[in-house]
Amino acid sequence: RPAARTGSARIEDLRAIPWVFSWAQTRVMLPGWFGFGAAVEGWLAAQPGGDGGRARGLALLQDMAATWPFFRTVLSNAAMLLAKTDLSIASRYSGLVEDAGVREKVFGAICAEHGVTVDYSVADCMAFVLCCWTRNLQRPANSLPAIAAYLARMRQRPAVQRTVAAEQLPETFFTRAATNGSSENDNAQARRGLTLTLPLYPKTMTTTIRPETPSDEDAIEQVTRRAFFSHPYSHQTEQFIIRALRTDHALSVSLVAEDAGRVVGHIALSPVTIGDSVAGWYGLGPISVEPDLQRRGIGRALMERGLAELRKIGAHGCVLVGDPAFYIRFGFANDPSLVLEGVPQEFFLSLSLGNSSAHGQVQFHPAFQAKG
Repeated sequence: RPAARTGSARIEDLRAIPWVFSWAQTRVMLPGWFGFGAAVEGWLAAQPGGDGGRARGLALLQDMAATWPFFRTVLSNAAMLLAKTDLSIASRYSGLVEDAGVREKVFGAICAEHGVTVDYSVADCMAFVLCCWTRNLQRPANSLPAIAAYLARMRQRPAVQRTVAAEQLPETFFTRAATNGSSENDNAQARRGLTLTLPLYPKTMTTTIRPETPSDEDAIEQVTRRAFFSHPYSHQTEQFIIRALRTDHALSVSLVAEDAGRVVGHIALSPVTIGDSVAGWYGLGPISVEPDLQRRGIGRALMERGLAELRKIGAHGCVLVGDPAFYIRFGFANDPSLVLEGVPQEFFLSLSLGNSSAHGQVQFHPAFQAKG
């Protein structure tokens, strides 16, 4: 079929087919999930009563997901498409956009909404319903493959086990289990005294992000050492790099994440050189979070504050070496025109902080060669 209903070449006249094909090819799958996370977050935030109202709103969503087929289908479809979404591949396509400002604005909005959609408060209703279906309704563990894949891929965060009495769960979680001649009354009798172990996923920690002070130096080294101790690509020199950058007065931005008076994370940003004349660009790293507190939003908070500080000092852009799956949510993408010797191109990412662009060989500060 033709791409447009008429002979028009205007983008407004395109059929739905080329749009869907484009979102699928770029692995964004945008029509199936974009806006859902913001809608749920906005609705929860609007509930009266502060945290208590938010908790009641989330409980209502969980009940809707367990008892209302339409809402359950919406969640299942969104989970299926999120499982197919791969923003690391999408970032490579975004790199084809020559205008850095447009690229950052559009792809940044997509990444931000993706982060909200898969965040804890939205995913909790999916996780809870999956648990109830597989444990309480005697359904096989693979009865919801889309949600199971979603949880496995997008919720790789440690769960704390919480034991609850079956009587505390809504009646509707159990009535459908009355099968094979059992009455609902028999089913209610059977669950008396029953306890279930449910996954309770931790929320994002409340941390303070602030500039480092001289008294933080030892804590920063210890956090960095522990964070990179088991990292497969680390040479265990990251703490020495930070120390050398500080000694050379090259720590343009150095922030710590503090929780209950304890330093639990750190991010460093320092100047880089690009070619012979490009200035105003910075290298991000090392960034570290205590191993037992990772995947709780601390790294995200450090990244967002670090980039905000770069914008304050008028930085033109930022580069880093890291996992695209994490950093693309902040707008970083692979740019073939920027090269770091010895690093595979797919792991060298950049972010323009304005309309400026850079091309050439990138070199980090000599402190990155520190060994001890």
